[in-house]
Amino acid sequence: MWRISSLTAAIGALALAGLAADDALAHKSFCSIDPFGGYTNKAATLFIGVATADSLPGGAPVNRGPGPLGRDSLALAAPPWSQVVTIERLSTSAPTSLAKAISRNSERVLLIPWVYGPDCSPGTWTGSALWMEPGTRGFFSGVLRPKEKWVGDVPTFDVGAPFNLPYPSSRSFERYLRGGPPLTADELMSLYDSLPRWTFERTDRLTSLKREQEKRSALIDWGERHPGQANRPPLAAMLTAARRESSLAPYYLRSSPLAGTWHFTVELPGQETVTMYGRTQERATTLLASHDGKTRIWELDGAAPFGYSMLMVMTRSIHDLDIPRWPPPQRQGYLPAAFEPELVTPDSMVWGASAELFGAQAVLPESPGVRKEFAHMRIAARAFISNGRPQNAPGRIITKPDGSARLELVYRDINDVVATIRGERVSTTVWNPR
Repeated sequence: MWRISSLTAAIGALALAGLAADDALAHKSFCSIDPFGGYTNKAATLFIGVATADSLPGGAPVNRGPGPLGRDSLALAAPPWSQVVTIERLSTSAPTSLAKAISRNSERVLLIPWVYGPDCSPGTWTGSALWMEPGTRGFFSGVLRPKEKWVGDVPTFDVGAPFNLPYPSSRSFERYLRGGPPLTADELMSLYDSLPRWTFERTDRLTSLKREQEKRSALIDWGERHPGQANRPPLAAMLTAARRESSLAPYYLRSSPLAGTWHFTVELPGQETVTMYGRTQERATTLLASHDGKTRIWELDGAAPFGYSMLMVMTRSIHDLDIPRWPPPQRQGYLPAAFEPELVTPDSMVWGASAELFGAQAVLPESPGVRKEFAHMRIAARAFISNGRPQNAPGRIITKPDGSARLELVYRDINDVVATIRGERVSTTVWNPR
């Protein structure tokens, strides 16, 4: 499961100007690039500019290796011609050397556009060289090429998802700018100048969570210092999302007492017993708003969420669990649980919990009957939850002071047992993809 916080969706942490993609996204059949994404990338230069009617040759090919244009080692051919933009104002984060180079070239720079495919991999732009209407003024972002790859002496930038530029005239921003006069290009650049930015290198989840919260806090602070702009789009929606996500951030930062490496057995009447291993993340992947599963997380309005769900990488052998990247959906499971225990005794704690394993088709035996039953239970499991048990955590995990943990989850059709899942935590080793 791939999760994006509403703030991330609002102000973008998806791609370098729309080009870098997390491996989790690579397992999806589409690529959705947030139009604000390029403004949050530390590797990008932000500026106010005006599109001209001039164009120049596209320049040298760009390596798709680690960096702004993807993960592969292939070289991409630049488009034959690309559009020239006149710089009016650089971001405060732009280096002085760049400002001097632009000044030497009569404030003119070259923007080389790139497209992207369904998996977010970049491709050569085949549209018009003048992809912006000449005279269009707005807020831009682009990744400055090394000087040896400039076209002549003109500072040259690579731009992903060029149809997202510039703000506010690009059609990509239309749905974000309803509800009043939007921030001007200059006002939005001032906002992004105040926010922390970093490159899109892979990092551990805790670092990512802390970065997201740092960005939210800076956004809220800027809104408080600019009350005249706080109620205008797109900032108003950003602030609403930031405040909501900030209230939930402590729950994402909690280490789960149930995290670790689990050994599961799944018993299905008339079928062989299935065994598998799952390794959870240390913290919540998603939050569960209520015990009945009917309330959405954005509907909590300050109330505490009921529980959380941790993504698990699933394998047949415990020796195959240490993988660095997100697994495909058929090798994923989830361990949902309540934040608060149902029962506390001197020698144990009882937690409402579950183990969502029926989608882990890649770790099943070849038995057609087993595969058929797993596919059925993946869809129908909730119909067999006992009355009175939480929909999101119908089973129970019992933890002991020695660190041991055992799960039992029984699905029933009236009095008949249709599936039983038992689990034992074999270690507290967690999965920490980068």
